[in-house]
Amino acid sequence: ATASSSRSSWTVLTIVRGETPIANPGPDARLQAGDLLVLCGRHTAIAGALDMVEPGDPQTQDAAEQV
Repeated sequence: ATASSSRSSWTVLTIVRGETPIANPGPDARLQAGDLLVLCGRHTAIAGALDMVEPGDPQTQDAAEQV
């Protein structure tokens, strides 16, 4: 689920691809390597979303802690 996950209580507000923002991506949006995500949700939900994108990557752990 790229746009949101009701099970996890998080939403992708924007995908930034290169220098182009894709606001309010729909359910058919697909992530590409190098995409930057703007997420909305509780800290634990966002940490779970990051784990789905980059399982076990220490950088995503650091990013989740900054939210």
